[in-house]
Parts: sequence; C-alpha cells; structure tokens
Amino acid sequence: MSITDAADWAGARLQEGACADPKMHALAHCVRDGERKLHAWADAQPWRATLPQPYAFRAPVATLAGPGEAELHCLLPHEVLSNLFREVPAVFAELFGTPEERVAFWGELDRTAQEVTGPRGEEHRRWLQQHPCVLTPPAHRIPCGIHGDGGQMHGGEKITAVSWGGLCRRGPTADTRLLFMVLKDSLQLPGHATLYRCFEVLVWSFEALAKGFFPEKDELGRPFGSGHHPARAALAGQPLASPGPPGTPMCGAWCELRGDWLFLRDAMGFEHHYGARAMCHFCSARNQPGPLYFGSHFRDTGPCGRPWWAEGLAAWMAGLPKTPSRPWCGCRAPACGAACLTSCIRWSSASCKR
Repeated sequence: MSITDAADWAGARLQEGACADPKMHALAHCVRDGERKLHAWADAQPWRATLPQPYAFRAPVATLAGPGEAELHCLLPHEVLSNLFREVPAVFAELFGTPEERVAFWGELDRTAQEVTGPRGEEHRRWLQQHPCVLTPPAHRIPCGIHGDGGQMHGGEKITAVSWGGLCRRGPTADTRLLFMVLKDSLQLPGHATLYRCFEVLVWSFEALAKGFFPEKDELGRPFGSGHHPARAALAGQPLASPGPPGTPMCGAWCELRGDWLFLRDAMGFEHHYGARAMCHFCSARNQPGPLYFGSHFRDTGPCGRPWWAEGLAAWMAGLPKTPSRPWCGCRAPACGAACLTSCIRWSSASCKR
C-alpha cells in the first residue's frame, strides 16, 4: 500500500463515520510530504513500542558507479521477541505459543524421532540431543523458523524478503511471520556479497535468541558502549524474556529454513535453482530424459548414492569449505543450531532414477 493509498483509506473511514480518532485524521493528511509525515505518525502510535528501533549496518551494494557501500536496516529477531514479550504478552503467545504448546511441540518431535527407524531416525535423535538449546526446558524453548522469498515493491521493483516466526501455531503468512528485512535486488552485488552480509546480521541475532540474552557485541565483534549503540549497551547481558525465577530465560531455537528454490540456492551457496535443468545438488539429475539421470518422484536415495532427505544434505554441507560465501555451513553450526537442517529441509519436489 502506498502512502497515498493509506491516506485515502483513512479519509474514507472518516467520511463513513467509522472512526473519529484524531490519529485517523493525521493519517488522512499524510499525502503532502508523505513519507516524513507517515513515519512521524507511526512513531506516535501506542503500538510503536511493540517493535524495536531498526538496526543499521553497512553492507557492500551495487551502485550506478559500480560496487559501493550503503547503510541497510533490519529488525533484529531477538529484539522483536523481547519487545513483544514485554509489551504485548497476548500477541507474544499468539505468535510463539503458550508454554503448554511449546512442550507439546518438542514432545511431538521427540516421539517422531523415536518412531522413525534406520539412519533417518538416528539423525533425528542426534539433532534433538545436540541442538544448542536442548538444555533449556521445553516450555521456555521457542521453536523458530526462517523464510525467504522474492517479491515486488511499488512500481514493480524486485526484492528479496527475509522473515522469521514461531512454529507452534499455524496461520496465514501475514499473521505468523515477522519481517527481518527487505533487500532490493538492484542493490545486490554479483556473488551474493550483499545478501551474505545481511545473513551475518541474521545469524548473529539468532545466536542471541539461542542464548536467551541480549548480546554484548555487534555482529562484527565490536562491544556496545556509550559511543556505539548506547541503548543496546544498556541491555547487554540481560535476558530477552524471563517468565519465571532468575536463571530461567526463554530462548529461540532455530528449527526451520524455508523459501523458494532461488532463495535456498543463494542462502546455501548452491549453483542451481528452479530455472536450471539440474535440480539435484548431489548428482546429475535433469528435468528431461537423456543419457544422464532423469528427475522423477520422491525416493529416499538417488543413483548417486546420496540420500535425498536432509541428513545427506547436512553432511554434504558440513564438508563444504568454510568460506564467507556459505554462512550456513558447519562453521556456524555450533553457535546457531545449523544442525536443524538435518530435520527440517525436505527436497521432496524431485528425486532421481536411472
């Protein structure tokens, strides 16, 4: 919705007599010098306290003159979760579930892991046992997922939107996902340097979620202080959400990575996505018959001998070189719980046979 559309909508509500709130009058008059007035209007609303101030960071970007650098902004997941817990407990429960629902979620995962036999069951059980958040009581352990997808802004400009949310409850996308950031595709440098810089910030924030405490340093290791994010320095070391006695803070456990093929390709440093003939990241399966393997219905293994389910993917990723272009590889697993890939990514859209 554009600023003009928002102002027109507010004006129509006033004419209908549906609302006499002075704030609606202010919104209806945001057209002239619209963006500045709209931001001022939003900052004056009571619900503004439910969201933290955007986090600014420098990132390499594409410019008309070539590669450059710009300031980008995002909403840090660990700060959003903490603000919602403190300011609007009812919304927090709606998004992240009640303690009983969280206990049920982890109990169901545990039962599923016990029921599955063979290597797949072993991998599920190993994931549950080794997850960085496993020592936190289930009622305080919030399962979270990350989602990425492409889209378009006003005027048709293409973007990549990265969001996240809790997994205890189902619902429409608009009601269950929280925005991390939107990145214009026109800003992205070849080789995904821009996107991976954004991922560094996301991984750092999810590490804070996993620990359950506000971080003392930024994503580059610089300590917060009076000259560097003083408001965040004041919160450093405090629990994000502590519903019970001291020493029992809640934490966010990363359990899911979702997105279209293009986002998953970019996020994990693969070479192909749905626009390519090859759909297997392990072997030579293609989307047409020929002398090589042909993609077909889902099976547990392909002719390359690699399992299609996520244990094979995670094992393969763990063996990749630990380079900055692969922020989700083994180098990040101990800190942020990247082992969740073993349980949550499903390449069920294709399998291969001879």
